[in-house]
Amino acid sequence: MNKMWAVVAVVLVLGLGLAAGSQASPMGQSGLTIYDTTKLIGRTVKSPDGVTLGQIFDLVVDSRGHVDFAIVSQPGFEEFPGRLVAVPFNSLMISEGRSQQTHVVLKADKEKFYEAPSWGDKNLADRQQAASLDRYFGVSPYWTEETGKAVGR
Repeated sequence: MNKMWAVVAVVLVLGLGLAAGSQASPMGQSGLTIYDTTKLIGRTVKSPDGVTLGQIFDLVVDSRGHVDFAIVSQPGFEEFPGRLVAVPFNSLMISEGRSQQTHVVLKADKEKFYEAPSWGDKNLADRQQAASLDRYFGVSPYWTEETGKAVGR
């Protein structure tokens, strides 16, 4: 349990440092986009067919500052989150609509999301366990995408 709170504390500190302007904006020619983390936390996550899956509860940032996973809470009771599921950040599609409303869509259906392992069932700092979660959601671990070789996490 202490490990979970340590991860949450690190994410919150790093998340505050990652907060940018109120709109997503391209970073030069790199093709990267900056998201205001304060606008992502609490956003509803939907499946591609529009089914509400839950809300972004937190973000997991690795030692290099890369947002690796979003912790999505399944619907819970009143202000308490439901079961927490770590989904690879690169399995999310994030965009802003005309009303500056941020839309978050998980590239997985409802059944896949609800059958995913709970956040506490995986050690996200362990590269093999994190990679198995990436594969579960049908994405490649980000550290293998460019060169095909694992880089430090």
